[in-house]
Amino acid sequence: MISEKYFKLNYSTVIKEIGHWKQMDVPNKYWEITNNFETINYHSFQEKAPNLKNFELNKKAKLTDFLSTIQLDISKGMFVSSKTKEIIEKHNAFGVKFYNTSILMNKNEDINNYFFMHVIDNYGELLNINKSKFIDFLEDDKEVKLDLNEPISGSIAPKRLTLNNPYDLFRSPGGVEIIISESLKNSFTKANITGSFIEELTDYKVYID
Repeated sequence: MISEKYFKLNYSTVIKEIGHWKQMDVPNKYWEITNNFETINYHSFQEKAPNLKNFELNKKAKLTDFLSTIQLDISKGMFVSSKTKEIIEKHNAFGVKFYNTSILMNKNEDINNYFFMHVIDNYGELLNINKSKFIDFLEDDKEVKLDLNEPISGSIAPKRLTLNNPYDLFRSPGGVEIIISESLKNSFTKANITGSFIEELTDYKVYID
């Protein structure tokens, strides 16, 4: 097994970069629309694509490659530009699906080159379970074995992850964090991708089987 350096991916909160936190508002009467984003979860993909149209860029917000929004948080995925999507698709992402979306800018300009990146937690396929380690912090960090047929309990946390393949993007098992490889991080930097906050993952080690 080879230990690799990984990073947590999140939205930037630096006002100088993004203009306003959060950058996008939910469209008017959005809760009256069927099949909207509350149907998205981080356990599985739904059969029908959610309605992700007409999010409104705040007047103070800047248009960055990652766009934060009210209500739809990172536990379900992230809004990304087509440029970001293309970079991710050139890497080995796990449990990722892109949905079409549209953004209203200044109430009159419809921007369609953005997508919602839905990231699910399918740890049974992601990991070599026998070579990974999980603990229950409510039981003095006792090591536990996972039931592949059940979601991970909120008190269980990874201590060592062993990936079945060298994935560049995946969701942390049982958590809301999106994890990326150093290779993908470097690709974002080289392409000057904006609107993200990336920090090194130090909570646990990641290995490639």
